[in-house]
Amino acid sequence: MRNLKEHRSRSEGNLSVVSFGSVEVQEHAMVLGNNPSTSVGPSVELDWDSQSNVTFDSVDEYESHKVYRRSKGELVMPSRVRVKLLLDSGFTFGEIRRETRKRQKKTRALPMRQAANVLKRFSSWKEQRVKQHDQRMQRILESLEVKTVSGAGV
Repeated sequence: MRNLKEHRSRSEGNLSVVSFGSVEVQEHAMVLGNNPSTSVGPSVELDWDSQSNVTFDSVDEYESHKVYRRSKGELVMPSRVRVKLLLDSGFTFGEIRRETRKRQKKTRALPMRQAANVLKRFSSWKEQRVKQHDQRMQRILESLEVKTVSGAGV
């Protein structure tokens, strides 16, 4: 494995040096979330406050302790696992059920809000286009009146 502590490169005749110091890893608790993309069961998210910190002296040390990178499929957590994590964190079934229903209600209302926003933007666009059309027609009528008046005197 290449030493990641220092990396040197030459670009346009200049020598650039990049070095990495220590690596700090923070662990956070999982709490009830409100992510609308969760289709079944409760949503979980990380708490803002860290529970513990681990510091490694170098990137190499961190790399040697790091767990393998999970695939996209391994990142998906079944609802029963999320429920167990939340129960183990001290949430009650009632709290989990209540928050899940609130999130589901908001998620069902989301398409209606999006449709309302689209209609609002369309109405605004339509009003602007009608106003522009009226202004154009006014200019055309004014130019016709000028031509008629100047043509009548000839």
